[in-house]
Amino acid sequence: MARKRNHDITPPASSGRRETALWGLFALFVYASLLLPNVALCITEPLDIWGILANTLLPGGVYLWLMSLSRRIGRVTLWCFPLMFFAAFQLVLLYLYGRSVIASDMFLNLLTTNPEEAGEMLAGLMVIVIVVAVIYGGALIGGIVAAVRHIHLPQAWISTSRRISYIAMLLGALSVGAAYIFSYSYRISDDLYPVNVAYNIGHAARVASDLSNYSSTSEGYTFDARMSANDSVPRLVILVIGETARAANWQLLGYDRPTNPRLSRRDGLVAYPYVMSQSNTTHKSVPMLLSAVDAASYSQLPQSKSIITAFKEAGYATAVITAQKPNHSYVEFFCAEADTTCYIADKVTGHPLTDIDLLPYVRDRIARRADRQLIVVHAYGSHFDYRDRYPASMRRFTPDGPFEAKPIYRPLMVNAYDNTILTEDYVLDSIAAMAEHENIPAAMLYTSDHGEDLYDTKDERFMHASPIPTAMQVHVPMIVWLSPRYQSLHPEALGILASHRDSIASSSSSYFHTALQLADITTPRIDTSLSLASPAYAPLRPMYVTDHNTAVPLKELLQRYHEPLPAGLQ
Repeated sequence: MARKRNHDITPPASSGRRETALWGLFALFVYASLLLPNVALCITEPLDIWGILANTLLPGGVYLWLMSLSRRIGRVTLWCFPLMFFAAFQLVLLYLYGRSVIASDMFLNLLTTNPEEAGEMLAGLMVIVIVVAVIYGGALIGGIVAAVRHIHLPQAWISTSRRISYIAMLLGALSVGAAYIFSYSYRISDDLYPVNVAYNIGHAARVASDLSNYSSTSEGYTFDARMSANDSVPRLVILVIGETARAANWQLLGYDRPTNPRLSRRDGLVAYPYVMSQSNTTHKSVPMLLSAVDAASYSQLPQSKSIITAFKEAGYATAVITAQKPNHSYVEFFCAEADTTCYIADKVTGHPLTDIDLLPYVRDRIARRADRQLIVVHAYGSHFDYRDRYPASMRRFTPDGPFEAKPIYRPLMVNAYDNTILTEDYVLDSIAAMAEHENIPAAMLYTSDHGEDLYDTKDERFMHASPIPTAMQVHVPMIVWLSPRYQSLHPEALGILASHRDSIASSSSSYFHTALQLADITTPRIDTSLSLASPAYAPLRPMYVTDHNTAVPLKELLQRYHEPLPAGLQ
């Protein structure tokens, strides 16, 4: 009897059905992974029932329709890879900030964040990175396997999915209409995922285009600046911009820890407890600090230049010393306006960069004793990972590690963060001492670009740059110091500054105008009502630049999202 050849043997029908069922489950897994951000956003965002239905039914119907376009599940899965990428991005964002869709600023941060910063942040987010890698990496690998093996789903599955998708899209479209009718603030461009992500990508692209064209759009900008007092007395103005320092952890502003032991003993200093930034991102806040642009006029930034140019027009020698790295942003463009720009990050070897590394370069500039000199110092401050922002000699608050970015490690994180503030206290006091030693009229103005969340509240927020700000992210320290020689020439100046100590101030508005007035520079672009050095200072309602670069009242924005209000806004 002839033996039956192996290739003539057909697998049992049960085996084929089992494999079909497994790939059907895989298809459901892919679909669920696509829909996961929509479901999560329904929980985290202030959506009413119509917004929730719109955010699940319409996108869910579209996802199902896409998956019904071909029986080849591998091919369909690979088609959906862009949606998977943004889904993974969205889940990481929700883990980090607790709410909000992927914002335009998130994409711009990718362009302006250096690799070291990105690595430090990702190291603190390993849990969610692993989770999304398993979900979406698993979907991608499964899709590749299915594509290679030419796996086909049954036609009945495709037909049923398509019919369901049509029903879901119809109901979703009706829900969108109802949301526009019954929901006060519902907008597809803001509230319907992933349409809002696509809109934000387009907005980020427009901003990136403005950056690319900046040299031409700002070419004709001038301050028409000059000295208001025509004298030959040397002058020194030092503008220090901190990084990620929040007011809540400054001893000078009421914190119960000695994080400012040196500045607390320094004469001629005024600290302001109620200062708000108009952005929680560096790439927005720093340009506003250094220019006449604020939240209300933010759209004018592509046509503007910085305060450095104003000082140059008035006859000041100008220098920028920065611990940051060039990142093709307005910050870099403004730094390039100076006579001398020094990026120290690549000069420091053998240890993590701290702001103490700035001091030799600042000392060198001050010692040059130019008749009129502006020094802009852009610090690295309290940027995560906090433990890398201070040397061992500044480890006053312990234990300060090791830790991961998790709420259970908050006490360790706060200790490390407070050590960064202690370090900044040393740096600022050292700069003031250098200026004082030269016995020339000197003024130093400091504020931070934005603050930081440290798992302070029950919703466990961390870091900064969330699409919706928190009080801790916008409430920043601000100080002004005047040397004894400056006070002798301007005996009224310190009193005027101190008279506004308890006023609400916007760093993004007041920093620029205060600096010009302290330097005795006049220009048509100065507004003395925004200068803390002016008797005419008039507090304005704190504003905030949204992700779409529009100005909104900060208090109303925080209240809408049920965020605690900073001191001074309550």
